Amino acid sequence: VLIWKYEWNITFDDSKLVFAASKDNNLTAMIYDINSNTILAQKIFLNSWDKLDWISISPLWKHILMNWNDSDWTGDYINSIYKYDINFDDYTIVSNQWSHWDMWVNKDNEEIYVQFEFGSKAWIWWYNLDTGEVIKLLDSKYNWWHVSCRNYGLKDWCYLSTNQEWYKEVFALKLDDTKTVRRFGQTFQPSSSFWAPNPSWTKVIFKSSWNTGIEHTFISGVSK
Repeated sequence: VLIWKYEWNITFDDSKLVFAASKDNNLTAMIYDINSNTILAQKIFLNSWDKLDWISISPLWKHILMNWNDSDWTGDYINSIYKYDINFDDYTIVSNQWSHWDMWVNKDNEEIYVQFEFGSKAWIWWYNLDTGEVIKLLDSKYNWWHVSCRNYGLKDWCYLSTNQEWYKEVFALKLDDTKTVRRFGQTFQPSSSFWAPNPSWTKVIFKSSWNTGIEHTFISGVSK
């Protein structure tokens, strides 16, 4: 039984998460309530343990996201983000691509999913998990790296690190169609990353070698 091996989230009230259990290559997904020590819902996916890349519950525990990753599996489960209801019954495909991502709650208390994409969809995208609305947040010149929405004190913003030449930086991006950016700093390294803004979104922590070959951890304040 795992709290999945790759990306996953706990609910914002710290009460619920999804466990993934394996037996004979069958996957059992379970929504677990920490406070009551009970399993609220579960589903068995036959012969699929090695086909799941990640599974996560949404911030307000209205949805379950699962990334199926297997090019030989019949059907549409090929690097696609599937959104299930809270009982693992009905599902829709959120995106046919997967990259670095995070989930958040917007100012209207709707749950959203943010991720980088490639090819003809080489943008940073916002998927509204409640309404189905899709927004292109920022264009492809920034390329991709990491997404974080762990800024609990400020809704409607996410944090990004990017690795495109001339655009290797860490910044906050407003979650609407205005392309509003607030910059924290340049990283000068393709593998630079960041993992956590502070709750009030005034500072962010990130890692970079600044092309010296030795990596350090930095804390930067936002540029107004």
